[in-house]
Amino acid sequence: MAKLVRKNKPNPDQKRSIVGNGISIDIHKTPPTALEVLPLFEQFIHPLSKSEFSNLKASIEKDGEIFDPIKVWDTGSEKFVIDGHHRLKIAKSLGFDQVPFRSIKALETRDDALEWMAKNQLSRRNITPMMTSFLRGIQLQKSSDEETTQEIAQKLGVSKRTLENDRNVFLALEAIGKENAHWKDYLILTSLEEAAISEQEQAALSRVKKGDLEKLGVLLNKGEQIEIPVWLGLKAEEKAPKLPLSNLDKYRKQADRWLKSAEKMEQEELQKLKELLEETLKRVEEKVVG
Repeated sequence: MAKLVRKNKPNPDQKRSIVGNGISIDIHKTPPTALEVLPLFEQFIHPLSKSEFSNLKASIEKDGEIFDPIKVWDTGSEKFVIDGHHRLKIAKSLGFDQVPFRSIKALETRDDALEWMAKNQLSRRNITPMMTSFLRGIQLQKSSDEETTQEIAQKLGVSKRTLENDRNVFLALEAIGKENAHWKDYLILTSLEEAAISEQEQAALSRVKKGDLEKLGVLLNKGEQIEIPVWLGLKAEEKAPKLPLSNLDKYRKQADRWLKSAEKMEQEELQKLKELLEETLKRVEEKVVG
């Protein structure tokens, strides 16, 4: 691999200050490891497909540096990334010793940073309607008790009802994401190129509409327990992990579950099933031990 050449490498201590709209932004250079990434903040970031990420990486690698500074919320003791997560990841993978960053001084609290991130993402043209709904919904969900739903809706330029529906979409997507992060990404982007999901999953997800997510969010908000794969219309076996051949305990547990489910069978049929399972386990043991 050719050695990266950084053009016009600046002094790490060099600083440039920009002031506008009451916000002061300082531009610095720092090692990539000095910037912190919070999972809470990452959920605001527009996911990239494999090809989009590869193209961005190729561009940065060709330039030998990052021109668009990474934006951070500086607490004084730590610097949390609020924009530029993909660029930072690429910089680390390419071994950059310095990356540019801008510290947004107007941000005093975590909620300030979350609000800034949501507004920043909502201002972009390439986000889907589902992503827009998700970003508005998270602002309502993470808002303080001092600010009413109506006040937040007015800030975002939508009705109170729309914002409440957006929160339900957020709750539904969060629940789906906890089950499988790829499902959440696919739904937010509507069509994720090179999605890391099966054809059956893609077919099930393609049937999910925004209105369905709003209804799911209402149920989750009421505290109801929802089996997400079942709700999506996926069969249990599509979700179940494959058991490793060397793990006999898991095979035995599976066999026990089969036997319990067959309790209502006739005694003769049950005995045949038991013998079949015992024979299967015996063969597995012989293969593992052998």
